[in-house]
Amino acid sequence: MVTVGVVLFLLLAFGLTTLQANDADLIKQLVIQWAPLVWISPEEKYYPSSINHFLKNVQLVNENGKTIMLPINGTDIPQYNTKSLQLVTTCDLDSLIKSGNSFLNGHIPKMYSVPTYAIISPCSPNSSFRANILYKKTNPNLYFSVSYWTFYPFNKGKDICFLGKVPVVPIFGRCFGHRTTIGSHVGDWEHMTLFFNGNPFPSEMYIAIHNTGGYYTLAPHQQHFKLDVYRKVLKPKLPPIVRIQGGHPVLFSATGSHGLWPAPGEHTYSQILQLKDKCGYGTPWKTWKNLEIYTVGDFNLPNWLSFKGRWGNPKSKCFLFKKFGLCEYTDAPEGILWHQQDFSCIYK
Repeated sequence: MVTVGVVLFLLLAFGLTTLQANDADLIKQLVIQWAPLVWISPEEKYYPSSINHFLKNVQLVNENGKTIMLPINGTDIPQYNTKSLQLVTTCDLDSLIKSGNSFLNGHIPKMYSVPTYAIISPCSPNSSFRANILYKKTNPNLYFSVSYWTFYPFNKGKDICFLGKVPVVPIFGRCFGHRTTIGSHVGDWEHMTLFFNGNPFPSEMYIAIHNTGGYYTLAPHQQHFKLDVYRKVLKPKLPPIVRIQGGHPVLFSATGSHGLWPAPGEHTYSQILQLKDKCGYGTPWKTWKNLEIYTVGDFNLPNWLSFKGRWGNPKSKCFLFKKFGLCEYTDAPEGILWHQQDFSCIYK
C-alpha cells in the first residue's frame, strides 16, 4: 500500500495536482456537500479543538526530553525529517486532567466553531486524454479521495481489570481485582475517507476505528452506504449500513476514545479484553460548517500538516509490559500525512 508521503513526493515531482479553477471549485463543493455529520457521545468530557488551540499549550521536545520550541501556531513547527520529536504539554499532565477545565477538554462544537481538516488526494492528471482512456471516467479530475480528520486534545483510555499487575478478563462482566484506566493519551486524530471514482458522488467510504476499520460502498439509490470489507485482522462487528442525512454520512464518536462508528449503542472492538465503545445522540457536529480544506501536493500547506513527530506526551505509568503498551498513558499518534492511504489511485 502506498503511503501518503510517497504520494506527496510523486505528485510534487510530476506536477499532477494542477487543476483548472472550475474543477477545483467543483471538488471543493463535493468535499463540503459530503462532509459527515458526527454525533458526539452524550457522556463525552473530552471534545475536539483546533490545532492552533492545542499548539498554544504544548512544547516541542526531542528524544531526550529537551525543549526545542514553544509552538504558538502551525507555521512555527519545523518540518524536521524525524519522528523522534514530540509535542508535550507545558503543564503536568495529571494536573491538567484533574482540573477538569483545561485545554485537554476541547470545545463543544455546538458552542464553538471547531474545524475539521479535509485532506484531498488527487488521483488523475489534469486535461489528459490518457486519463480518459485509462480510467474510463466522465471527468478524470473527479477521481480523488478526501479524508476528514478531526483532532481531540485528549483521548481517555479504557478501564481494564487487573489482578495485581496482570490484566485479566472479567468473569460475566465482573472484575474480581481492580480496574485501571489504560491507554489514555494526549492528541487524538480520527478520520473517515470518501473515494470519488469520477462522478459527483462518492463510490466508497472508509471508517477508521482504532487500529481497524471498515469499507462501505454507496448504495445505488444513494440513501446509505453498505458494509463491504474490513481492514486488518481485528474485525469488530460493524453495523451493516451508514445512513445519509441531507447528503451527509451520519457517524457517531465514541465516549472518550472518539472512535467513529456507523450507529449508536455499545460496540465491542476487542473480544480479548472486552473493550467497548459507547456512542449515542449527544452533540451534533456539522463538520461542513467549518472545513479547512487542503490538497496533497499544493505548496501552501501548513507546516503542522507535514510534522512527522508525535502529537502528545510519551508513554508513562507503565506496568510489567511497557513495550506492549500496557500503560496508563500511551504514546501519542503520529502526524496524519504519514498514515497509510485508505484508498489507492489504482483503477478499480
